[in-house]
Amino acid sequence: LKNKCYRELSGGQQQRVLLARALCAAGKVLFLDEPVTGLDPRAVQELYEIIKKLNDEGLTIIMISHDIHSTLKYASHILHISENSFFGTTSEFLKSEMGKLFDLQNKIDSQKKLEIVGNDENQSNGENQRRDKSQSNEKNQGSENQNEYKGSEK
Repeated sequence: LKNKCYRELSGGQQQRVLLARALCAAGKVLFLDEPVTGLDPRAVQELYEIIKKLNDEGLTIIMISHDIHSTLKYASHILHISENSFFGTTSEFLKSEMGKLFDLQNKIDSQKKLEIVGNDENQSNGENQRRDKSQSNEKNQGSENQNEYKGSEK
């Protein structure tokens, strides 16, 4: 990375460069505003792992994020700002009314994903069954034509 122009780097690589730059200026607290926006899923996970490692080493991280799913996975505390704001540990958040609503929505979203995958698999199975039936019909028709041909030779 050190010999490449910043503009030539991927989104994940650019975020790492920006994180390194921020660390040079950081004391004991690092502020991050939507650090994973626009990154592919692999780069998101890698960046969160780097941030977690920095936090485990003693750096306080204050991060703004709309990625609540990952935030709950990596954060020790949550500050949710809305009409009914919340501040507490991640486990306290999940037990709160707001956290329960998130958990319910997360389960609904997961179920929808399963249904979509299930429908895709059912469509594939249906297409396979139609193709198999079509091939079977073609074979049967071919053997009928062959019998007709044999019968006309007699």
